[in-house]
Amino acid sequence: MGLAMEHGGAYSRAGGSARGCWYYLRYFFLFVSLIQFLIILGLVLFMVYGNVHVSTESNLQATERRAEGLYNQVVGLTASQANLSKELNLTSRAKDTIMQLLLNTRRDLDRINASFRQCQADRVSYMNNQRYMVAIILSEKQCQEQLKETNKSSNALLLMLNQKAKTLEVEVAKEKEVCTKDKEGLVLKKRMVEEQLTECGKAQEQQRRERQLAEDRLQKVQALCLPLDKDKFEMELRNLWRDSIIPRTLDTMGYNLYHPLGSEITAIRRSCDHMPTLMTTKVEELARSLRAGIERVARENSDIQRQKLEVEQGLRASQEAKEKVEKEAQAREAKLQAECARQTQLALEEKAALRKERDSLAKLLEEKKQEAEQLKMQLAVSNSALDTCIKAKSQPMPIPRPVGPAPNPQPIDPAGLEEFKRRILESQKPPAGHAIAPSRTTSLTKESGMGIAIRSLGAGAPGDTGDFKSDSADPKPVPPMGSTSKNVVNLRLRRLQALRTKVWPRLASLRTPGSEMPTAQPAARAPAGRTPAHTPEWLPLASAPRPSLPTPHDAL
Repeated sequence: MGLAMEHGGAYSRAGGSARGCWYYLRYFFLFVSLIQFLIILGLVLFMVYGNVHVSTESNLQATERRAEGLYNQVVGLTASQANLSKELNLTSRAKDTIMQLLLNTRRDLDRINASFRQCQADRVSYMNNQRYMVAIILSEKQCQEQLKETNKSSNALLLMLNQKAKTLEVEVAKEKEVCTKDKEGLVLKKRMVEEQLTECGKAQEQQRRERQLAEDRLQKVQALCLPLDKDKFEMELRNLWRDSIIPRTLDTMGYNLYHPLGSEITAIRRSCDHMPTLMTTKVEELARSLRAGIERVARENSDIQRQKLEVEQGLRASQEAKEKVEKEAQAREAKLQAECARQTQLALEEKAALRKERDSLAKLLEEKKQEAEQLKMQLAVSNSALDTCIKAKSQPMPIPRPVGPAPNPQPIDPAGLEEFKRRILESQKPPAGHAIAPSRTTSLTKESGMGIAIRSLGAGAPGDTGDFKSDSADPKPVPPMGSTSKNVVNLRLRRLQALRTKVWPRLASLRTPGSEMPTAQPAARAPAGRTPAHTPEWLPLASAPRPSLPTPHDAL
């Protein structure tokens, strides 16, 4: 049958299974072992058949010479290493100082560029605001002219009102005098009428009493006269005569013929007989005269009653007239007083309104003047700061184009003008508890960026570390940006250049002999009108190439 084939052997068929990694490693180790065997065999033959002593002696001498040379080289290298370490330390410190100065200078450069951009923006805004300031100045002049005209008209009107007030005062005084006289006359008339009324009352009372008395007497007379009858009265008188003692005496005397009156008795009797008739006649005449008196008293009483009624009517009319006159006088006096008070109030109101308007116009003019002065001061400060900033930059300005005739001014937007006034007034409001001038506050605000750059540039010395000091740590007020800033910047640049000239030769001495130290070359100028944002032409240190400092590995 034959020998069995080894699985995976060298004579296995091509169609067999794939061989693993150990199959190839076995041959690799076989060849490696063979090579090692050959090397060892060569070394053994060299040691057995070679000149061992001669080669060993020569090798020993060469080794001693190499050891001595290496020792001398090690001593020299140790000394040079110590020197290089010292110089490297100095160079490292100088490098740190220069890098710190470079960092501070770049910070200052960034701040100056930011302040320059701020100045450019402020300049543009101020150029835009000049139109508003021109409009404000023109409006101020117009307000001054209007104020002058208003003052003239107000003075004339005030003089006219004063004259009118004086005239009204004179008229009021005259009316008061007339009213006083009328009042005095009415009071006198009232007193007279009251006296007449009192007298009339007394007379009325007396006439009433007399009338009452006359009426009583008239009633009594009428009561006595009404029952009087002539025939009856005559009969009663005759009966009374018969019953009296006189007829009896006459009868008794008629029989005595020798009486001395005997001859006259007949005549006496006859006269006595006619006595009742005579008495009746007398009584009738007396009654007639009494009736006539009663009628006269009645007529007088009626006349007195009529006069009383007339007096009462006159009294009532006089009282009504007095009341009417008093009311008219009071109404006239009240009307005059009200008219006088109204005229006086109107004059005072017009005077107060004119005074208030004059004060408001004066106040407005004063505010306009202050606002114009503040704007002028701000414009002057901003222009000076802008000029100083431009001078400090010392950049070559492009040649200005020839200025042509000024274009016609554009119309001012009232809303924009009011907004500009409002912003100016808000910016000029002083903070509570601090009395700082508005113009000074604005100038400090606008120049704060420049002040920070100036203080950071002028704070260090030639040997300082260049530490940055913040603006808040400096309590001193920020000085205005002027010609001093340019001097400080130039001095700072000179110090940096002097330090660079001192340090770079040391750096060049530390480099290999074949290498060359780059010198400080100013940065290539940018094209006209295109200045880099952070590397201006007046500061070559910021754009200069950094020196390649040696490392300890290169020095060794």
